[in-house]
Amino acid sequence: MRNLSSLKTLSLSGNQLGGKLLHIQGQKQNPPKAVQKVSPSESHKDLWLAVRDGSLPDVESALTLLKKTAGTVNCRNRFGLTSLHIATWRNHLPIIQRLLAAGADPDAKDGESGWSSLHRALHFGHLAVASVLLQSGASITLEDSNCRTPIDLLSGPVLKVFESGLDSVVKLQLSVPAK
Repeated sequence: MRNLSSLKTLSLSGNQLGGKLLHIQGQKQNPPKAVQKVSPSESHKDLWLAVRDGSLPDVESALTLLKKTAGTVNCRNRFGLTSLHIATWRNHLPIIQRLLAAGADPDAKDGESGWSSLHRALHFGHLAVASVLLQSGASITLEDSNCRTPIDLLSGPVLKVFESGLDSVVKLQLSVPAK
């Protein structure tokens, strides 16, 4: 039987430890750069997590990694959502602007309802996001899987303003307490 103390390191496959080497003492070291590989699917996961968490520096890093691995900013997760869908839902305006600058498709439809990012923005009342999406070429006439356009999904105070006309905009602005 071998004595484990005589072994200096135990090397495990990259899939088991994400490309790391494990020392008997429990210390991890990065392998040489030539050995360490990142798959496009891992870089997409990093982008989705960075977008969800709202960290612009992490989004920048993930986009850089995505570019190095020949990935696409329009890749979808298991629910059919792109990173732009997630950023829109979370109302992360600076991240949305960065994703659009990186080539995100404002008209990409999700895998569940066929909603674009503009559908999402108007449904949740994210008007600043909707404005940026429209300036980036998002279609106001794009239909979801139930034949609804983004305008059909307006809700809450935004819908009330559209239904009652311009006088309500003035009243709404007057009724909002100053910060």
